[in-house]
Amino acid sequence: MKTATCMGVLATLAGTTSAEVIITGILDGTLPGGDPKVIELYIDGTVDFAGYNLLRSSNGNPFGSASDLSGLGIITDSFVYLTTTSDLVDFVAIFGNSGDFANVFEIGNVTGNGDDGFQIANASAVVIDQVWQEDTSDAYLDSYLYRMDGTGPDGATWTPGNWFIPGNNTLDGMNESEIAAAVPFGTYLVPSPGSLALLGLGGLIGTRRRR
Repeated sequence: MKTATCMGVLATLAGTTSAEVIITGILDGTLPGGDPKVIELYIDGTVDFAGYNLLRSSNGNPFGSASDLSGLGIITDSFVYLTTTSDLVDFVAIFGNSGDFANVFEIGNVTGNGDDGFQIANASAVVIDQVWQEDTSDAYLDSYLYRMDGTGPDGATWTPGNWFIPGNNTLDGMNESEIAAAVPFGTYLVPSPGSLALLGLGGLIGTRRRR
């Protein structure tokens, strides 16, 4: 009877799991020209990006300056990297363009330089996740921010406790291979389906690593 109950809980959870877009990292590079500037997303499930937008808060101003994300198409259980056309070459030089780094898209407003915040809004114009905030303070200048495993999305809220924040100027003087070793892109973990239910029942399935 107990086993049947447990299986029922897991089946219910699996049936109600929805796809999510999670902002998992942001990079302000230190190669010539301050390149590359990159935002990492993790797509948990299958998402059609038609009508989605990336919103930017520049230098403490309100979120706006929307860039259309429809060109991402349909993505399933994968990392996605947003960068500018001018930064694409440097991104590939650091991280490559295969495996977890195969989904790279050129988006015009990915130009954060330490104090710019970004939001993802879905086709209904609902903000589903955010990194940094409307603030003139530098948080990741010549550095990066990376989301803690199993957290997010946070909606239209900056939740610093869900992020690893190494501090400004962390990447100063580093070359391509040193930046690749320092920035944990491609390592975010999401809970496996059913793990939260099993936690309540005294067990744990674990996590899924995308790398």
